[in-house]
Amino acid sequence: MNVHGTKPHKADSDNDGLLDKAELKEHGSDPTTKHSDDDGIPDQKEVNIWGTDPNDVDSDSDGLNDDVEVNGPTHPNVPDTDGDGLTDGEERNQYHTRPDKVDTDGDGVNDADEIKAGTDPNGQKLFLFSPMEYPMETAVTIIGAFLAIGIGGRYLWQRRNTPESTHQVESEIPPTVSNPTPIKNVNSDGEATETTVVNREPLTDEDRIQQLLDESGGRLHQSEIVSQTGWSKSKVSRLLSRMEEDGLISKISVGRENLIARSGDEPRHAGSAFED
Repeated sequence: MNVHGTKPHKADSDNDGLLDKAELKEHGSDPTTKHSDDDGIPDQKEVNIWGTDPNDVDSDSDGLNDDVEVNGPTHPNVPDTDGDGLTDGEERNQYHTRPDKVDTDGDGVNDADEIKAGTDPNGQKLFLFSPMEYPMETAVTIIGAFLAIGIGGRYLWQRRNTPESTHQVESEIPPTVSNPTPIKNVNSDGEATETTVVNREPLTDEDRIQQLLDESGGRLHQSEIVSQTGWSKSKVSRLLSRMEEDGLISKISVGRENLIARSGDEPRHAGSAFED
């Protein structure tokens, strides 16, 4: 019995350019339809041209569907195309800024910084007049801005250099630790002991995956990794493929989902779900 609904006499039942076997085993897409996620982009183009997930209408989870990004100025695999700190979906749907431009209104201030400051990222504020049409007024505006900055800076400098304010500023700055520092403790016998504080390096993406596998006993479904890291499905898929090539993990097909196993923790009878 054909449980997948494919045509046994055709290698590509839905004529989408991807073989049925590849759709089932590698991509998890539906071999009986050209558009597994109904986003308007054929599965073959999602896999071979755009590198998007044929099972997810929004591969980078930025709030914009893949077809909107493919037909627009943004990238379907990059949540923040212009790198300004706002996702493409936030820029287009919430703030109505340009997701392909760091500074939508061209006032010299990053869109995300304007949002944080409570100013309008769609309206220029640096110049009160058009520089080309009103050069004199623009010059006065710039000079006034520099004078205000200079006066304010001098006031802060004088205040910081008074004895009272200097002491206050120093007391507000938390100490930083650049090297491991021994901390003296006293045990129950009254003897002094030392504990060393060690600065830890930030985890790489691969380390994060290994940590999740360690916490789950060596095995974890791919969908759980996506859920716990908050990364896009396409990023997780590429990262796991690299780690499998490096021999760090194994990907095991279980139905239409992958089980990720730490090297050496594979199930005893692990095998393809499509093998007899």
